[in-house]
Amino acid sequence: MPLTEEAVKLLGSLPRMNDYVFPGPRAGKPISDVAVSKVPKALGHDVTAHGFRATFRTWAQEHASYAEEVPELALAHVSSDRTRTAYARGELIDKRRELMDDWEHFILHGHEERGGKVVSVGGRK
Repeated sequence: MPLTEEAVKLLGSLPRMNDYVFPGPRAGKPISDVAVSKVPKALGHDVTAHGFRATFRTWAQEHASYAEEVPELALAHVSSDRTRTAYARGELIDKRRELMDDWEHFILHGHEERGGKVVSVGGRK
């Protein structure tokens, strides 16, 4: 998964204890999927990993202009269309990188358009 510049900066600022961002209790192993899903609840948040993934996919569908394959690959979904899978073998890394940059911008700045300028045209505020 391509990481944004901000994500790379954040990870670079953390102390590196091993090869995993989320190390598990056993040396040399990552934290388990089950453990990851328990963290928000332990912190008092009623959210799920599926909810985060669904939020990303909904945003990509409604607010981003990428081909359907780009967010699907970002979510590591496997296509059930065997013909498509046989011929479409690319990983779309550059497009996925752009998608992650746009997602990061949305997370950090909301609906504010990238590079856009707000111009008052009079009338109601």
